[in-house]
Amino acid sequence: AMAEIPPDKRTPEEAERARTAAQELLGGRIAAAPTAAQTVPESRLARAVTMQGVAQALGLGGAGCPAKLGYGFIWAARLPAGLSVYPRGHTRVAAGADDAACKVRVVRFASPVSVADLTDFYCASAVKSGLAPQRRKEGSDEVVAGTKGAASYAVYIRTGADGLSEVDLATSGF
Repeated sequence: AMAEIPPDKRTPEEAERARTAAQELLGGRIAAAPTAAQTVPESRLARAVTMQGVAQALGLGGAGCPAKLGYGFIWAARLPAGLSVYPRGHTRVAAGADDAACKVRVVRFASPVSVADLTDFYCASAVKSGLAPQRRKEGSDEVVAGTKGAASYAVYIRTGADGLSEVDLATSGF
């Protein structure tokens, strides 16, 4: 089930409130993200419709893992520190699993702030959390991704069909 976003949550004022909350979360002005170090013509998520599809496209948690994902908004609340849903973001769908071989979270949310604001935030948040982000562009998606030991994360950010920014945020092993 997709949760729709009320019209009053799409305004410039709402976007400004979200940006302010993001700055407060990171302790001040958010630095601009580095430009993409790599560009590929198509996003690996271009044909991933479900959260299982996203997990599979990103190779999260090994072969049998995507089939184990259960859906529920609680998974958005269980994202690791430094990789949470952007302030005032609206979770549309979330899935996850918690067994030893498959500790995965996949969350899709929307935000009224720009793709650039989101990219800057996730780069800065990852740096602050010691997650060494790497930037790339895949098709029309801006990507912030990285690894920490055996754990990995990827944030795919694009302009959605409804004009809001849409984010697929996936973590494995945290």
